[in-house]
Amino acid sequence: MNIIKDFIPKSNHNRPGTKISPRFITVHDTANRAKGADAKAHARYLNNGAGGRDVSWHFTVDDHLIIQHLPLNEMGWHAGSGTGNRESIGIEICENEDGDRSKAEANAIELIRYLMKELDIPVSHVVPHRHWTGKNCPRNILPRWDAFVARIKDGKGATSPAPSKPKAKPTGDGYPGYLIRRGSTGEVVKKIQRQLKGLAVDGIFGPRTEARVKEFQREMGIGVDGIVGPVTWKFLFPASPGYLLRRGSRGVWVKRVQWQLGGLAIDGIFGPRTEAAVRSFQKKVGIAVDGIVGPVTWGKLF
Repeated sequence: MNIIKDFIPKSNHNRPGTKISPRFITVHDTANRAKGADAKAHARYLNNGAGGRDVSWHFTVDDHLIIQHLPLNEMGWHAGSGTGNRESIGIEICENEDGDRSKAEANAIELIRYLMKELDIPVSHVVPHRHWTGKNCPRNILPRWDAFVARIKDGKGATSPAPSKPKAKPTGDGYPGYLIRRGSTGEVVKKIQRQLKGLAVDGIFGPRTEARVKEFQREMGIGVDGIVGPVTWKFLFPASPGYLLRRGSRGVWVKRVQWQLGGLAIDGIFGPRTEAAVRSFQKKVGIAVDGIVGPVTWGKLF
């Protein structure tokens, strides 16, 4: 893999220079289908000041090139949120009509695998732009996000085996190692149904469970396909984000807490209603009542 370093000039307004220790990799589409809108064109755009916009990211990938625009320890402006920018490497995949999109995605997967190893980032922290802001990005990949992640994991893009004959090994987070979808049955389906809430816990993945999975995926901002793969599983049974969620917090983990609490708008904004619901939950389960979701409250929720 050949990465061309063409860093944004330090004097540019769109190179903030803030130091980071990235924990995530955020995947984007360029949303530019014009002929010639390849990696070199986007490098020129960034180096020339991005049209006065506060926009920058770390890599642009097309069907021939990977161009790096920022050092890995510097923040870019690509994820639309403080946390997304401060904690992630941004990768833009070109979609110019005169390029080979499938090859561009293959190059992006190779880059992601390299960065995961280089920065010790787990595949669960490879996320779409939508993870941070709800934006429909990367629009070409979101409908098949689980399959994209599977390609990152195995390097081949192979899909998981049919649920009736699971061959993949379970992972450390409890994921059974195969896709759970309509027609699946058993204890793992019951576990999913309990977490989704509002379903009969019968262990049968039928149309109602599928519809509820799609609703959950839509609310969390991940690919909507009604199938529980590794990414959807991570959201259903999440590990603690490692920081406190409190009034003023925003983002996907606030959405996840709101879903789990029930009776709240799933808007990703930790406002007074979410705080009140957290306090009520804390009182109910007999833990310290402070309206803050820390490790103890998280453990009781999930």
